[in-house]
Amino acid sequence: MDHETRNRYILIGVIAFCVAAASILLVFAIFKFEVIKDFCLMIWRILTPFLYGFVLAYLLLPVYNFLLNLFHKLFFKKERSEKAARRLRVVNNAISVILTMVFFLALVIGFGFLVLPELGQSIVSIVRSAPETGKRIMNWAEKLLHDNPEIEATVTDIIERYVGNLNTWAETYLLPHVTKVVNGLSNGIIGTLTGTFTFLKNALIGLIAAIYMLVSKNLFAAQSKKLVYSVFSVKTANVFLDNVRFVHRTFSGFITGKLLDSLIIGFISYFFMSVVNMPYAMLVSVIIGVTNIIPFFGPFIGAVPSALLILTVSPMQCLYFVIFVIVLQQFDGNVLGPRIIGGSVGLSSFWVMFSILFFSGLFGFMGMIIGVPLFALLLSLIAALCKRSLQRKSLPVESTAYAGVQEIDPETGERVMLPSKPKMRDKPNGLVKRLFDKFKKKS
Repeated sequence: MDHETRNRYILIGVIAFCVAAASILLVFAIFKFEVIKDFCLMIWRILTPFLYGFVLAYLLLPVYNFLLNLFHKLFFKKERSEKAARRLRVVNNAISVILTMVFFLALVIGFGFLVLPELGQSIVSIVRSAPETGKRIMNWAEKLLHDNPEIEATVTDIIERYVGNLNTWAETYLLPHVTKVVNGLSNGIIGTLTGTFTFLKNALIGLIAAIYMLVSKNLFAAQSKKLVYSVFSVKTANVFLDNVRFVHRTFSGFITGKLLDSLIIGFISYFFMSVVNMPYAMLVSVIIGVTNIIPFFGPFIGAVPSALLILTVSPMQCLYFVIFVIVLQQFDGNVLGPRIIGGSVGLSSFWVMFSILFFSGLFGFMGMIIGVPLFALLLSLIAALCKRSLQRKSLPVESTAYAGVQEIDPETGERVMLPSKPKMRDKPNGLVKRLFDKFKKKS
C-alpha cells in the first residue's frame, strides 16, 4: 500500500469516527437536554462576572486608547533608550487604565447624584398628581358622553356586558393568585435580597476583571494571534484575523458611537425642556436618551410615553414636545448620527429595519441594540464568501456587472444581455402605434 492510499484510508477513518461521535453526542443531547441545560446555566452563572468585565472593558476601550495615544505622544517626544522606553510604556499603560476607571466612576457617581434624584422627584410628582389627572380625565369623559348620546349608549352597553365577566375573573383567577403572592411574599423578599447581593458581587468582580483586561489588552491580543497562527495555515489565519478586525471596527464603531450619540441627544432634550419649562424634564430626557440607542424606531418608542406624560399636564406643551422630537430626530438622523457613527455599519434603511425587527423578536430589547451591527457582520460574511466564489470562477464581483444579464456563457464566461423591450409605439398592431402613425400623418 503506497503512502497516498494509506493517507486516504486514514482520512476516511477520521471522517467516519467524527460522524459517529457527532451522532452519539446528538442522541445524548436529545435525551439529556435538561442535564445539558442545567450545566450550561451553571457555566453561565460562573462566567457572568467576567462577561460584565468584558463588556465594560470593551465599552471603555475607546477612552483607554485615546489616553494611551495621548500620553504616548507626551512621553516619547524625544528618543529613549530601550530600558527607559519599556518603563515608560508600563507607566503609560497604568496611568491610562487608572484615568479610564476614574472616568467611568465619575459617570456612575454623576448619574447617581445628579440624575437619580431628579428621576425620583419626577416619579413622585407623577404619583402625587395621579388622582388629579384621573379626575381631569373623568371630567373630560363625562362631558364627552354627555354631549354625545350615541357614544354614551355604546359605553354603557360595553360596561353592562363585561361587568359580569369581570366579577367571575376576580373570583376564579385574581383572588387565588393574590393569596399565592401573599403567601410567597417572604420568600420573594429573601430572593430579591439574594439577587441584589449576587448582582453587586458580580459587578465588583466584573470591574476588577475589566481593569485586568485593559492592562493586559496587548498581551491577550498577542497570545490570541499566536494561537490562531498555530492552529490554522498562514493564509487562513490572515483571513481570520482580518475578519476579526472588521468585527471589532463594526461593533465598537456602532455601539460606542451610538452611546455617545444618545448621551448628546439626552442632554439636548434636557436643555430644551428646561429652557421652555416643560414638566418631567429629567425623566423624559432619560427616556429619550435610552431609547435613542435603538436605531430607526428608538426616537418614536421614547416619544410616545413621554408625550403622554406631558399631555397629562398641558396639551399645548405636548404639541410643542412632539414638534421638538421630530426636529431632534431629523437632526440626529441627518447631522449628528452620521458625524459620530459614520459608515461603521453600512446598511441601507431597509436592512436596518429588517435587522431590528428580526433580532428583537429573537433577543428582545438587547436584540434591537445589537441587531444592526450583527446583521451587518452576517451580510459582510455572505458578501466575502460570494466574492471568493466568483473570483474562483473568474466572474465579475461588482453587482452592477449583472444588471440586465440574461445568462453567462459557461465556456467563454461572456455575459449575454436580455433583449431590449420594444417601446409601446413600436408594437405593430398596438393602439399607441396607430395613434402615433395617425398623429404623424396629420403633422
